[in-house]
Amino acid sequence: MIVWLSSGLSLSKLIKPIIYFSIPTILLIGFLSFLVSPWAVQKVEEYKNGLKTRDEFSAISPGIFKESKSDNRILYVEGFSELGNTVNNIFIQSYQNGKLGVMVSSKGKRYTNEKGENYIVLLDGKRYEGGRETEEFTTVKYEEYGILIEKDIPSLSAVGARVSKMEAKKTTELLGNLSNKKFQAEFLWRLSLPISTFILIIIAIPLSFNNPRSGRSINIIAAILLFVIYNNAVSISNSLIATGQLSIWIGSWFSHFIFLSIAIYLIYRRSLNLNLMPTFFRKNNK
Repeated sequence: MIVWLSSGLSLSKLIKPIIYFSIPTILLIGFLSFLVSPWAVQKVEEYKNGLKTRDEFSAISPGIFKESKSDNRILYVEGFSELGNTVNNIFIQSYQNGKLGVMVSSKGKRYTNEKGENYIVLLDGKRYEGGRETEEFTTVKYEEYGILIEKDIPSLSAVGARVSKMEAKKTTELLGNLSNKKFQAEFLWRLSLPISTFILIIIAIPLSFNNPRSGRSINIIAAILLFVIYNNAVSISNSLIATGQLSIWIGSWFSHFIFLSIAIYLIYRRSLNLNLMPTFFRKNNK
């Protein structure tokens, strides 16, 4: 900045090349905001839902006790085969019909019947069954003992169809439902990112000039405060729009208009070689 002004060039002539230089960055942020970010959020939600809908057998880790989703069964497997279809040293504790049952087996396998129901089949094991408040129990030896795991496992594609998080909505879907306040707020948030990037770049131009005698800390602190206030103002406006407490025409442009005005004001004072803070503020502070 000092070299530019020392060359006899005005501050207004510096704005144009900086804007040209920042256009690729603004376009990249817009691309990430409108396309990449919703896609990434959708994939994360699909993955989370996919983990929730996995059956008990696929969620088991060797050497770790695993409680079932219905909280009435605990499974333990010492190890899996290379393909994951057979297991070694199985322990299962279940509580059904007021009785506590414990099943142990040195080997087991996974089995799916014609209806698509998944079973874990214990081979050549024992079952111990008794009440919680009695010392009596029965022992049963078995060659095969099947335990139903889950009747239907939703696929990841089906899970993805149920993803309802607003941030995961495609931009085209938002544009098709702009009558909905939440869709409006989400679209305006994505639009605000490239717009705020442009305005912050304009604000950074006058703040980049510093007086060697006063140091750089003041301008850096001012830039951080402006960014925090700007970002929070846009977030609050979008939240108010989503809840219907603020009009879309006021909420969508008010914050941008205020900070664009601040940017123009700072450039105006810097172009006249004036302090960014007016004189009467400085006198009052003294």
